[in-house]
Amino acid sequence: MLVSQRWIRVLGALLTLGLLGMTSAQAADPNNIQKTLEGCRKVAGFTFPDGGPYICPDTDYTTGNLGKTWNELDLVPYRITFEAGQAAPATQTYTQALTLDREDAGKPGYDLISAPVLNVAKSSASCSASSSAQMTLSPGVGGTDVSIYRSITVTQLKNTTCVYDYYGRLALGSHLYPGSSLHANLLNEDLSTAGSGARDVSIPVKEIEPQEISKTMTAHQGAEQTWNISKGTEDTLDFGNVCRSDAPASLPVQITVTWTKAEVIGGKVAVNIVLNAKNPAARTITVELTDKLYKGSTNAGTLLDTYMEGPFDLAAGFNGMVAEFTAEFDAATAGKVGDWLHNEVSGTYTDKATGIPVPGTTTATANAQIQQGAITNASTAVKDLEDIDGEGLKYAVKAPSFGSFLAGYVADTQTAGEVGWETLGQTDGGSITFDKVVYLDNPKRVTTGVLRDTATLSASDGFKASTNELQIPIASSVKAKLTIQKSIPNFLDTGEKLEVTFHITRASDPSFSKTKVITFTGGGAVAQSVTAWGLVPDLYYVEEQGNTFFAAGSSTGEPVNLVDLRDPALYPNPRPVDLRLVDGIATRCAATIDFQNEPAAGYAKAQVQKTTEPALESSDADYNWSFGLYGPGGGLLSTQVVGAGAGYGKFQDGGGDLLLLAEGTYTVVETTKTGWDLISADPDSDPKNKVCDFVVDYPEDLGKTFSCSFLNRERGKAQVLKTLSGSADLGSYTFNFQLRQGATTVANGQILETKAATAGNGGTVVFTTLLVPGQTYQMCEIVGPGWLSTLGSFVPTAFMPPDGVAPNPNVDNSILCVDFSVNPGQTYAFNIDNRPPPGGRALTIGYWRNWASCANSNGKQKPVLDQTLASFAGGGVYIGKLFVDTCQEAVRILSKQDVASGKQKSSDAAFNMAAQLLAAKLNVQAGAGQCPSAVTAMVAGQAILDGPPPSYAVNFTGTGDYPKKGQFVTEANNLATTLDRYNNNYLCTGP
Repeated sequence: MLVSQRWIRVLGALLTLGLLGMTSAQAADPNNIQKTLEGCRKVAGFTFPDGGPYICPDTDYTTGNLGKTWNELDLVPYRITFEAGQAAPATQTYTQALTLDREDAGKPGYDLISAPVLNVAKSSASCSASSSAQMTLSPGVGGTDVSIYRSITVTQLKNTTCVYDYYGRLALGSHLYPGSSLHANLLNEDLSTAGSGARDVSIPVKEIEPQEISKTMTAHQGAEQTWNISKGTEDTLDFGNVCRSDAPASLPVQITVTWTKAEVIGGKVAVNIVLNAKNPAARTITVELTDKLYKGSTNAGTLLDTYMEGPFDLAAGFNGMVAEFTAEFDAATAGKVGDWLHNEVSGTYTDKATGIPVPGTTTATANAQIQQGAITNASTAVKDLEDIDGEGLKYAVKAPSFGSFLAGYVADTQTAGEVGWETLGQTDGGSITFDKVVYLDNPKRVTTGVLRDTATLSASDGFKASTNELQIPIASSVKAKLTIQKSIPNFLDTGEKLEVTFHITRASDPSFSKTKVITFTGGGAVAQSVTAWGLVPDLYYVEEQGNTFFAAGSSTGEPVNLVDLRDPALYPNPRPVDLRLVDGIATRCAATIDFQNEPAAGYAKAQVQKTTEPALESSDADYNWSFGLYGPGGGLLSTQVVGAGAGYGKFQDGGGDLLLLAEGTYTVVETTKTGWDLISADPDSDPKNKVCDFVVDYPEDLGKTFSCSFLNRERGKAQVLKTLSGSADLGSYTFNFQLRQGATTVANGQILETKAATAGNGGTVVFTTLLVPGQTYQMCEIVGPGWLSTLGSFVPTAFMPPDGVAPNPNVDNSILCVDFSVNPGQTYAFNIDNRPPPGGRALTIGYWRNWASCANSNGKQKPVLDQTLASFAGGGVYIGKLFVDTCQEAVRILSKQDVASGKQKSSDAAFNMAAQLLAAKLNVQAGAGQCPSAVTAMVAGQAILDGPPPSYAVNFTGTGDYPKKGQFVTEANNLATTLDRYNNNYLCTGP
């Protein structure tokens, strides 16, 4: 068989792809799949919408040549169709390779292949596929240097059609691809299907139009009459110290503008550049241009400038200008008339549709010879513009000798805005002097500013010249004074001397430092002052730094401790002195502060101590405690962390020094901790608050340290360790416990928490409720009929108040409780053993009627009554003539109600005894222990309810009325009491 050279190259590419020798883990080859590869034969003039989709009309898809309408950067749509017929497997997964020619002989073809996308409208609903990333094959398919491809793995059912759309991007420069056509191939992944699996669709290369840019350029040099302009003035305007009584409110100033006619010189070289672009693609393409202008005829000359133009979005088929601009250069830089300029432009392309960069660029060049322009600017206009900047500054301009003001300014009018002046048609040099006055809006305004003036010259044909902006600095200042007054107690004797030193600092200038000393002598004035002069506006601080005492006749001084004992909030040290401006006005030209001193032993301090029950070690998590010190006014002054039992912690200020206390009331507050109770704080003026408070009163408390002590007590917990007949294996049983408080034989108390012990938690239950040491709590267990528990000394509400003697017939005695209390930090453990029936506890009528499916209680109890009834032979039990086999019958008998009407029959001896008899029989059926007295009472009770003999017996049916007196009533009441004692566990096991 003859095989074409191209397919020999295809097979070689398959070997390169590694598609031969597939392992069993790879996808199988397609089995009875009809494959059709199609490309779009685009109609001339057809364009894609921006952003896609990049799919052609169905009628434009072909398996043959794709025609002559495709151009560079087009996204060429392809479509692959897989049809599985009746002979195909029920389901199969196979892989195919979608390939495009990428590069040959160094020239590009396609540079991008998109991921295939299922065409839902043309495909069966069961189709599914995955594809690889774009990969490169070198050498490529069909003898090309490089191909690009994606593998598609399809899962397909028989009798289905799966259609996938994808596209390839024609690369920048693809019109140069060698040969006649660019190819798209469908290749098999296994050589065993190589003959039937390959497909090929092509585009003719020579018809592809390239992306193009082009340009034109012209250059001209003119000649012009040149002019010069200049100005002169005074250097500064200084209003001086505004605190002086003769400080001026305005100052005059003059500015002279001079212009002169200069030589005729060659002008600028103006270069006009026009950039064009062509987009033959069927979609919008974005191009960005880089234009470089060189001196000379090639790019070997001097680079004059680089211009970045764009980005430009070029619509499909666009061909025209995208940018035009003119660049101007000095002749010394660009050349003169007759010299050449060279321009090169390169274009880079952005593909917004795919987001994948477009490799390569396009270029264009142009040359232009500099041509002679016109000679211009025989006459000129002169303009002067001035304005003022600075808080509180204005100026006025007197009438000029010629020319005119602009924008309607009136001479000698104060303004803070711009004033303009202009003269036209000047054909020769000249000058003008402007007389101006600068004003302060307030004689004590302290400000800085500048009076700006710029003169410009505009010749008739566009020549321009200007002076540099003339700036006349304006300033006014202030020199304030600060007087320090000092008074001391009259304690100096004749010959003794006290020197008091003050240090002055400035808030905004850390380098400022000034010292002043006031000297007091024995017998002299006890109030003196000193003044600091020439201070600039600012916030100052005056600190009394040292007091040195000289004994009579001594030249060696010793420090003496003096302190200002007035309110430190009003008289701090250092003391602020505000000489700042108010809205820029020197309203504070002078200030006076005073210091009054008394001897002092030092400020008081505070410390705090923590004790706990139980005592904590430093390794304990709760060892450290936090305290806050609140001062006069309630503000937080300091926090201190103290270890439990670690002694006193001293409160510190923000700098780490001991906090010095001013006069007033202080409070130390503890930060609470979960699981701990604050027992006491000492000293405490109100024990209800449990905070430490104290009052500092000078001078009595000078040098004193105030101490606070706090005692905390840790709460405890309760724990149950459950065993079953002495074994830790609880099997499938669940044992329910309640933690209560306030439960007694006459009160239920409050249920704080419930827990269940099961095999899942190993019978160990820890209650989370934190218990207050010394308070009484109850641990309670719910014990079913026939069961025994080692827990319990009483049943809540088991006795009726007030005497606590008569049994409560309504009590649910399945709840057994015991009192306990915990020590600080203790986890109280209950070792509780339960034994199952038989032989266990009997339960009351209150229990049996509550633990029933038809009970009115809200406790969600299990239907123990129903289950126990059902366990009797025949599903029920006789009470007299009544066969009790339903929940309602049982609950009404236990509630001493007529079973038919529900009417209360508590005063009827028959119903009273029937209720106790039913509870006793239920207890026995559930496995409760018995004794002869109980058995005798149950037999006798059933006998007198079941009819004669004995002669006084009744036929009890649970409805109607029964004797109210006589031997039956006496016997029924006695038996009811005996059975009630049995049900309360007093007959067989108790008193």
